Amino acid sequence: MPEKIKLLIVEDEKLMRVGLKALLEAFPIIKVIGEAENGQQSVKLAGELKPDVILMDIGMRIMNGIEATRRIKESYPEIKIFVLTSHITDEQEVMEALTAGASAYAAKDIDTATLVTIIQTISNGAFWLDPNVAKFFMQKSHF
Repeated sequence: MPEKIKLLIVEDEKLMRVGLKALLEAFPIIKVIGEAENGQQSVKLAGELKPDVILMDIGMRIMNGIEATRRIKESYPEIKIFVLTSHITDEQEVMEALTAGASAYAAKDIDTATLVTIIQTISNGAFWLDPNVAKFFMQKSHF
C-alpha cells in the first residue's frame, strides 16, 4: 500500500478546518497531520511536521496565506502548497499565490473528490489551476 499523503490544513475559520479534516480523513490516501489558523502558525508547523502538501487559505489574520506560502517555499521547497480560496477571480491574488510558490489554486466550493484528486496530483509534482481561473487568464491574454 502506498504511503499516505501528509497534509497540513491552514484555515482561519474553525468550522471550515474541522469540516475539511473530517472530509479528507475519510480518504485512505490522506493523513491530516496538523492544523493552523493563520499563516504564522503554518510556517512554524511546516518546519516541525514536514507535510507533503499544505492546504492554504489566503485571507487570514496575523499572516496571510500568500506570505506564508512564500516563507514556507523558501525554507522547504519540497512542500507542495494548494491554495484554497473564495477569491477565485482576483487576478493579483492568483498571480501572487503562484509567484509565491503555490502548486494549485482552487475555489472553496470545489467538490471533495476533485479536492482529493488535486492533492494527489500536486503531491506527485504536477500543478493544477482552477478551470475558472484558467479561463479568466486565457480570455485576458486573448489566446
